[in-house]
Amino acid sequence: MFADVIVDITNEEVDKLFEYSFSDCRIQVGSRVVVPFGNKVIEGIVIGLKENSVYPPEKIKPILRVLEQKPALTKETLDLMNYVCKTCYVTRAGALRLF
Repeated sequence: MFADVIVDITNEEVDKLFEYSFSDCRIQVGSRVVVPFGNKVIEGIVIGLKENSVYPPEKIKPILRVLEQKPALTKETLDLMNYVCKTCYVTRAGALRLF
């Protein structure tokens, strides 16, 4: 399985989704996770799940761990994040920090 993750960096250059692999069945949309990013390890939020990837499997890094048993954000919160991003011109990570 693969997850689309927003990393907790408020730079406009990284305001996009990053794809990570996982096998932990606890990962859900809205889960806070720890992921490798460059030469660092940072937090992120899962905003989408999918069965397949367009990238070669060897290029996709795995999610290292889930931070909570229950997802931190609901679908409504993620919808509100998208609205705030569009109307207030902030990055996704910046909008998520409000929640």
